[in-house]
Amino acid sequence: TQGWASYVRVKDATISSDAILEIRDGILMDRESGSAADDFLYSMQVVAAGAVIDLNIEVEGPVSCKRWKRAGRLSPPDAALAEKEIPRLASRLLRDGLTVGAASARGLGRLAVIDNSITLVCLDLGSMDHLRAWWSYRAGREVKWPKGARREPVNDQRVGLDRWRFQVDWRPAGPIMVKQGAQGVDYDQLPLMNDVGGKWRAVLPGSSTHGTLRFQAERIVRSLSVLGSHLPQDPKEQVKVGIVEDLFGRVATKKGKLRARGALTVHDCLHRSQHKKAAWHFHKDDQEGFEGFHPRACIAIDRWTGGAMDTALFTVLEPPWENKETGWEPLVFDLDLNSLRRQEGDESAALVMGLWWLIVRDLIRAEIPLGFGTNRGMGQVKVLALRAWHDGRELEPLKAPFHSLPEDWRQHVDSWQKAWRKKWSK
Repeated sequence: TQGWASYVRVKDATISSDAILEIRDGILMDRESGSAADDFLYSMQVVAAGAVIDLNIEVEGPVSCKRWKRAGRLSPPDAALAEKEIPRLASRLLRDGLTVGAASARGLGRLAVIDNSITLVCLDLGSMDHLRAWWSYRAGREVKWPKGARREPVNDQRVGLDRWRFQVDWRPAGPIMVKQGAQGVDYDQLPLMNDVGGKWRAVLPGSSTHGTLRFQAERIVRSLSVLGSHLPQDPKEQVKVGIVEDLFGRVATKKGKLRARGALTVHDCLHRSQHKKAAWHFHKDDQEGFEGFHPRACIAIDRWTGGAMDTALFTVLEPPWENKETGWEPLVFDLDLNSLRRQEGDESAALVMGLWWLIVRDLIRAEIPLGFGTNRGMGQVKVLALRAWHDGRELEPLKAPFHSLPEDWRQHVDSWQKAWRKKWSK
């Protein structure tokens, strides 16, 4: 053969010993009822935010290529390529972080570099001093790097990568939460909370927001009568249309269609208020550390009598929502159209962004409630501002009441709307 082993080695990443493990519950949306589907509750164990992970990557440059040329084989990659690309990779990690593991499109697996602590070390193993330093480092000993070994990351300007980041500044117009799977001591329904740096904060998981936005996208696509027979007859099924799948991802099917990640990544959204204890420790007689939480008693209605149903009283503990100064952090969405353009072309990328713009429009119009209990008045969202970055360049922020689009927005939005109208006017 004319191949060779990889010159890149990625070591197992070790998670800090003080990392906290959490249980996340999830459900599948019933496309017909808009509520949780039966028999689709699942749980997964995740590493809580704040854990520290050591990432170590080694790149070995090739030796002399003379023997390869004499054998008439392909030459190994040029060492100059690694010398150029590794600093670019380090710069990208500093700026964008890294996403690893499962459910990364739904808010999990995001890593950020701590205090710009990336160190690039270049060693020439033809030098005895450098060779000793390398063996000491691999043995876990204290290393005194020889002269010429340390390097700094270079600036990497993103050009033509076609990546978007949208940030939605918002506040709840009423109680909003995602329900914890387990019951508490005194309350039946509790907000999901994360331990962030020793403080507990309510969280809207990216998985919940991702599912809600996908459901809205499917409603938009189902409303287009031109699709007609292309849609599943059973409204409980996900819409198997390329635009929706390109944006939100594709699930595996019995026909062998592979699972594929969509262009959209939805980040977890945390409440700004911090608490000493998690919500399941809340006691009616001891409310210290839970300032702003709203206990509420609810009752199911008897459909026959119109009165309260016997033994159907339940209690809900809602996170703070009335104080505008200590509300929720912004919603953050990343869209990577680069891979989509390579596979499907420019027109498909524009169609995906056209669908995304319709979803953003509905979110601004307060037509997409988030979280738990949305059919009972919870989850109402009021958008205050919309910010966007395209390939690292920030566009002019859009602020309520959103009457007009600035010029740097219009050139993008016009192209998305043009592609969208062209598609559905055929």
